[in-house]
Amino acid sequence: MKSIKKLLLLVLIFSVGNSYAIGKNNKIQQAREIMQEGEVAATDTCLDEYLQAQKQLKYMLGLGTFARGTGTAASGAVAAGTWAGAGALVGGASVGTAATVAGSAAVVGAVTGAVVAVPAVAAYGTYSMTKLLQTNYIIKTIVDAHRGRGKSLNKFTKKFLRRNKDARGYMTREAMREMILDLDSSGALCDGSLKKQRRIKKLRTPKARHQLALKRDIYRYIKSTL
Repeated sequence: MKSIKKLLLLVLIFSVGNSYAIGKNNKIQQAREIMQEGEVAATDTCLDEYLQAQKQLKYMLGLGTFARGTGTAASGAVAAGTWAGAGALVGGASVGTAATVAGSAAVVGAVTGAVVAVPAVAAYGTYSMTKLLQTNYIIKTIVDAHRGRGKSLNKFTKKFLRRNKDARGYMTREAMREMILDLDSSGALCDGSLKKQRRIKKLRTPKARHQLALKRDIYRYIKSTL
């Protein structure tokens, strides 16, 4: 039981804390400003799709994490109750007390489910957090490409060269910037053309965020053009 409480505590802290903090980065705000101020038209960039995906992933790391993990949260109230019950469990309360804290009979099942489904919840939270981090990374890289400078673009280029040593000498940061801009303006970053379609087809209900290219997709495409 102690190990379950510790895991719940880690999931709570990791999901709530990080989903709130991630996205407060200045580059994320710059991405919004680029379109709001007309620096880049929304029709000429995939930034709006990435920002929408980021918003969805942050929600998934909020109430959505436990709602999805328990499989019993049919409404926002039940999801909120699950969080309250999980918090009580972490604080040392029994399952019964946690259910009382949660506040409804429906939430009793949700709280109990949260205990039983801890591995699933943790896996779901880890998946969502990983996707959020990857999405933020691409947003910041696109922003740097449009601005012509930035640490994320530098890091993106260096990591590519580290994996593809034969590209050293002609794959410069400026060349990478031009490739990112071309892929962004053409819509290739968000239309699914850079993704492995067989993975998307396996999904029961593919979302727009599943079409977004992440680092490995972009690297694979660039490598195929060398």
